[in-house]
Amino acid sequence: MTQFHRNHLSYRQASSPGAAAHVWSGAIDALRRAWPPLALAVAAILCSSYAPAAIAAPPPQSPATAQIALALEFQQALVRAQRSEPGAAYQVGLSYQTGIGVAPNFRQAHHWLRRAANLGSVEAVVAQGQALEFGWGVAPDAEAARRHYNWAVEQRSPLGFFALARLYRQGARGVPQDVSEAYKLYALASAHGHYLGRREREATANVMSPLSREYALYRANAWERLQQGREAVGPLPFRMQAPRQRDKVQELRPGLFQLVDVYRVTNGP
Repeated sequence: MTQFHRNHLSYRQASSPGAAAHVWSGAIDALRRAWPPLALAVAAILCSSYAPAAIAAPPPQSPATAQIALALEFQQALVRAQRSEPGAAYQVGLSYQTGIGVAPNFRQAHHWLRRAANLGSVEAVVAQGQALEFGWGVAPDAEAARRHYNWAVEQRSPLGFFALARLYRQGARGVPQDVSEAYKLYALASAHGHYLGRREREATANVMSPLSREYALYRANAWERLQQGREAVGPLPFRMQAPRQRDKVQELRPGLFQLVDVYRVTNGP
């Protein structure tokens, strides 16, 4: 090997990270034998020079900045909803229903949620059921809300499981309280990924006997097996689920709207 190649190889070895660490380690070891305090100081300087820089946390957003971002997101969703995207139509309807990113408007919420439901959004059907349950822009009708939730449950919607379980847990006019059914649906909501399903299931278990809980879980498993056998058929259109077509049209298209303040509803979802 020529002197040039030996020098080049020595340079590459000294330039590699492992070689550099070996060189510095040898130098510090020599300093440690000569004068330990000086070796500690040099090691501290080298460690601080190679330490990664701290990442500064982003400044917190002000409420005004958050409102601007929400309004911009609503406008973007509105553009997509006008192109008949079901997810965007649901987002627009929910924004009008809750007053997030835009002023609350139950008439517009009903329009966009109905459009999203017709485009196949199961979440929009659940939102329509909540409007019927709590009287958001329409006369309260717990039975009609139950039909909406039950259809969403048939599609294995986590929101549908949770909403129907809450309705049975609390009870309402036309829908008697059924704690066992609520526990079953909370268990299914948890199994299908609803983030509050497990918490509400445990809270409902506190008012049930161990035998009642086991029977409710048995019914939940039986329902799941039955639903798996129906998957080959495919979901039916929402308007076909009502006992009568005339009732479903009235349910989806109520005539008179009475706007209410959504923030005064005490039993919100």
